[in-house]
Amino acid sequence: MSRSMGLLMAPVLAVIIGACREPTVASPSPAQAPPVVTEPWLRTASAGGTTAAYMRLSNLTGEPDRLLAARSPWASSCRIQETQIVDGVARPVAIERGLPLPPGEVVELRPTGPHIILTGLSRGLVPGDSVPLTLVFAKSGELQLQVPVRQPLEADEPRR
Repeated sequence: MSRSMGLLMAPVLAVIIGACREPTVASPSPAQAPPVVTEPWLRTASAGGTTAAYMRLSNLTGEPDRLLAARSPWASSCRIQETQIVDGVARPVAIERGLPLPPGEVVELRPTGPHIILTGLSRGLVPGDSVPLTLVFAKSGELQLQVPVRQPLEADEPRR
């Protein structure tokens, strides 16, 4: 190979060799890690109806975060709300600025507290279904889940 041909090939070879190496991926800092989701579930519901999603969100980082929104291709809308008892009657109240997730704590989404409401369901939900749900956090971005559908257990229901 002539010297001029070698000089022309050097940049091409550098690109090829570089492409064969392991990619360098920056590890997210703990503040960027999404909360750990455990025990997610959705109530059964009819097509066109409404259901609620429940789960435990563990913020294992040293930074606060917020659950800002949720969405699902199986629902026309999702919102974060909580149940408040006013004059002995349970009333839904929207959580407008997101659900706080303090660092190092577990926040439980449950029937008698904060939870995610899915409305305008495109299909009925029966036990055994798994519904795609995306959670949107202020600092850690989006987290995609598959949430199983089941009937509520006695332990899930509020005590009277």
